[in-house]
Formats: sequence, structure tokens, C-alpha cells
Amino acid sequence: MLGGGWKPGAGDERPWVSIDAHGPRRIGGLIIDWLGQAPSHGFRIRQSANGRGWREVYHARQAGGARSYVYLPGLRTRH
Repeated sequence: MLGGGWKPGAGDERPWVSIDAHGPRRIGGLIIDWLGQAPSHGFRIRQSANGRGWREVYHARQAGGARSYVYLPGLRTRH
């Protein structure tokens, strides 16, 4: 049985999730464990200081496998 996590609705053609750190944080990257496989068409990571204006910081044009490692050296963000 899987633990906690997030799963989009079955009919969601453009699923997304937002994480709020409740204040600025410095992160070096993300590890994404996918339910099944990563989307073959890829995925994007965006960041925001205020939750309104977003900036793309990573774009995988193709993906695959059960886990993705996203290197984001020196990124400081809240969302």
C-alpha cells in the first residue's frame, strides 16, 4: 500500500501541485516519486516568492521511470 501523496483527478489534462514552505527556503533540488511512471511528455518545475508570479526553473521535455531527480542548485523560494 502506498503512503501519503498527491494524485490528480482522472480527467485532469494539466495536473499541477503547489507546495508552500510558509517562508523563503533554500533548496538544492527535488526528488519526485511518481505513481507508476513519470509522464513521458515531461514536466515543469516553477517557483514563486508570493504564490502569484511564477518562474520556470526546470523543464524535462521527456521523462520516464518511477523517480525523477531535479537539480536546483542555490534556489531560494517559498512556493
